[in-house]
Amino acid sequence: MKIYDKEMFRRDETLKSTILLFVVFILGFAVGYIANMDKTHIQGLENTIQEQNAIIQSYQQEMINSPIDTTSSVNDLDWINNLSEQ
Repeated sequence: MKIYDKEMFRRDETLKSTILLFVVFILGFAVGYIANMDKTHIQGLENTIQEQNAIIQSYQQEMINSPIDTTSSVNDLDWINNLSEQ
């Protein structure tokens, strides 16, 4: 009877250690997946910021390189004055 109990105990311990190993593997996989998902999301946000900064810099460069058109505002004022004279 004692040999039978030892075999059952040994099988029970083997089953427990197998289940424990499986649970640890699954938890490690889940943590790794979540960590990688956050890293990918952060990388996407950084790419978006870089694209927006490039657009802003191109607009700033356009503003610096283009001459200021003061005649259009003068023409607008002339048009308004002509309306008030009529």
